Amino acid sequence: MKIYAFERTNIGKVLRAEASGSFEQCLYFLYAPTLIYEDTYPRSKHVRWSFVLQNVTELVGCILCFNVVQGQIGYVLFEHFGLVGHTFSVFRLVKMLFLQMVVGILSFLIGFYVLLHTVQNIGAELLRFGDRQFYKDWWNSESFTSFYSTWNSPVHGFLHTYIYKEVFGLGYRSKVVPIVCVFIVSSIVHEYMMAVILQFFFPVLFVLFGGFGVPFRFCGKPRFGGNAFIWWSLCTGVGIMYFFYTLEYFARLNNCPSANNYFWDFVTPRFIQCGSITW
Repeated sequence: MKIYAFERTNIGKVLRAEASGSFEQCLYFLYAPTLIYEDTYPRSKHVRWSFVLQNVTELVGCILCFNVVQGQIGYVLFEHFGLVGHTFSVFRLVKMLFLQMVVGILSFLIGFYVLLHTVQNIGAELLRFGDRQFYKDWWNSESFTSFYSTWNSPVHGFLHTYIYKEVFGLGYRSKVVPIVCVFIVSSIVHEYMMAVILQFFFPVLFVLFGGFGVPFRFCGKPRFGGNAFIWWSLCTGVGIMYFFYTLEYFARLNNCPSANNYFWDFVTPRFIQCGSITW
């Protein structure tokens, strides 16, 4: 994403024979906590090492909290799935699904704080990067339009600058096509990242984010209960994703039957073929 942003910003300058970004500017941009390239950024005068230490301490604390959540009510519920002699009834899986909504939203909040607060602030402080608005008050959002534009400012800025504006500049009078393109690109990239990390393709995120996220984006602000609906949707969606990804991960870890072809094994869920699910 950063390489694309750097090239997309400087290609016009090169074609117009203007001064383009230098190697030093590109190198700084690669490490800076932003996805929008600029030749210069606001910089602080010095590094506040006490602020760095504070965020490192918070990072360690978040990691410990995450391990406690996972160790008590997270992956430990799935670790025997697929093993011989261990069966899971549908009713038990449904109860686990609802429990994973709690695990999922806690993991989501911890992950948000780690990735968009502590890690970003550590990097920004070490690089004396001045712009620290990595997120806004997304927890107060009353519509998904507001949520999508406030919860992750760096990614939202990239999608708006390099996807939405590019597609809109092709001549579309309506905003529908650019918005749908943004969701498609974002869903594909996120699902690709999940496939690389987990080593299997299971498009739960793509279906939920691309399938349900787009209609929610075009829904206006409700008259009442908008914020409650946002939180309910987050708990439900993250819980469903966490449940299926964890279930499939342990099905593969515990050697459930696989397809003979590598490609079909990569894209076919193994938890269905385990024989561990009973009525």
